[in-house]
Amino acid sequence: MQDAGRGRGAVAGAAVLVPPDDIGLLTPADVYHRLAQRGVVARATVLATAYATHPERVPAGLPLPLPRPVDVWINPPKARAT
Repeated sequence: MQDAGRGRGAVAGAAVLVPPDDIGLLTPADVYHRLAQRGVVARATVLATAYATHPERVPAGLPLPLPRPVDVWINPPKARAT
């Protein structure tokens, strides 16, 4: 990340700093290294604490974290004919 200010490394760092919502707001590294469940549990703890502190801010009730993705592919494998 040292070179992010000069334009180098910004893209690689963005994947860690801003997790995409299509993989449950987890970083690609967490999913790849099988740390996703730990992230889901941590997010659930934060959401529960925030809700307990200020329930008036969440009128729909206790928020739940997005589920852990089952599969994540850049290029999904093609289905094979049997």
